[in-house]
Amino acid sequence: MLKHATRGAKLRAHGKPDGSGQNRVQVDHIFSNEASLAFQFDFFEAGIGEGPGTWAGLTETGMTPLAAHLRGKRGRPARLRRANAMALPFRDGTVDAVVTDPPYYDMIEYSDASDYFYVWLRRGLVDAQPDLFADTIGTEVAPDLQNKDDEIIVRRVFNGGVRHDREFYERSLSRAFHEARRVLRPDGHLVVVFGHSDPDAWLRLLGALHDAEFVVTSAWPSRTETSNTGVASIKVTVTIGCRVAAPQRPIATAAQVDREVATAVKAAAKQWDADGLALTDQLMAAYGPAMEVYGRYSSVLLPNGKKAGLDRYLTLARTSVRDATALKLDQLPLETFDAPTRFAVFWQRLYGRTDVPKGEARFLAQVDNLRLEDMRGALLTESKKGFKLRLDAPGLVSERSSTFDVARAMAKAWDDGGTEAVATILAMADRQASDAHLWAVVAEIVRQLPANDPVAKALTAVQRNAGTITTMIQYVAAAAAAEADAPTQLELSFGEDLS
Repeated sequence: MLKHATRGAKLRAHGKPDGSGQNRVQVDHIFSNEASLAFQFDFFEAGIGEGPGTWAGLTETGMTPLAAHLRGKRGRPARLRRANAMALPFRDGTVDAVVTDPPYYDMIEYSDASDYFYVWLRRGLVDAQPDLFADTIGTEVAPDLQNKDDEIIVRRVFNGGVRHDREFYERSLSRAFHEARRVLRPDGHLVVVFGHSDPDAWLRLLGALHDAEFVVTSAWPSRTETSNTGVASIKVTVTIGCRVAAPQRPIATAAQVDREVATAVKAAAKQWDADGLALTDQLMAAYGPAMEVYGRYSSVLLPNGKKAGLDRYLTLARTSVRDATALKLDQLPLETFDAPTRFAVFWQRLYGRTDVPKGEARFLAQVDNLRLEDMRGALLTESKKGFKLRLDAPGLVSERSSTFDVARAMAKAWDDGGTEAVATILAMADRQASDAHLWAVVAEIVRQLPANDPVAKALTAVQRNAGTITTMIQYVAAAAAAEADAPTQLELSFGEDLS
């Protein structure tokens, strides 16, 4: 009721502007999204009467599931306790299972959002639930708010003098997993539910599990979020099953583990494909099988004797997903294209022209052994929202230009000068008109863009005039050769006149 009856709640109209269809009006709630409140003057307070959003309606919708639960109640009573995940109130080796859905890095500041309810519930329930709502003595935190010092998230603000940065998150998460390991029985299970669009968050989570000496024994993706809520930045989360690592795990070489990880991820990707899991979600889900293999060994050694890092296998997992999809452009395998073109084509298939977080962009570049710093500006534009693929002209092209860059230059050339300008670009890039890889990239860009996109329109026109462009290349090449020879001939005649 608080969500729908506090200043900031708004009206949500259904139906269509012309009045057709159902036209009921509903009281919307105060949250603009899962983590922020919409305090503003455009508000509506739920009142008397019946219907969506009224006190009667909210009471009915709130109590109905509780009543259904009580009617079907079965099993034994359970005891619920509130405690700090970094200091569990249990003896060593006494717990059968630990199931946790840890905070998703920096996506949501949970306690800030829940403080809104806490201050009201505390007023009504302080006598009934004193362990949850009684005053906390001996702290500087206001008793009407929750203590946030130990909240394991990356916060954008400081509270209580504790800096909640990435190091804090990683250190605290590791402590929590060490506590889980301490209280678990030798045959106990740890289950972790996690999902995040930034691979950096995954690297820290899986690193904390590894530091606590857990090994992944199973992993499966689930569609736990929906895109139409406007809340979650992911559609799929991964459930990770873990056990305490065996004391005598063998040592393996990186080459051996590389093969095992690639085989495991490719086998899983085939099943995900059959299940209709989106390619972006497969990239995230691939961390599970990769960690299953990685955790079988106490150490994975590189040829120089150093240990292979966890990030190596997160990158390999993503590469294996791409390889498993057998991406082809006009029957040409993607691996036969140059690295920047592979990067750009895969990026466009995954994200189109949307913004991509920095961590995700960096990991995607690593799949092709590229550095994000080299892609910035040349192939990607950067903003506060992340990185976006460039489809505008790259500037001058040469025989060293990537196929994707030549295709970008062809689109701009068509707008500037038609067939002759496109032929000039091909001559400058030393590309033949019969270059199958170039025309495959042109076709791919057109397929991935809306029909009304200016680049798609230009490259569609280039495709339709491929025959004319082929003829023009010969004339452009001949003219360029003649122009290159002209200064030498003039100098010779000038010298003869002087003599």
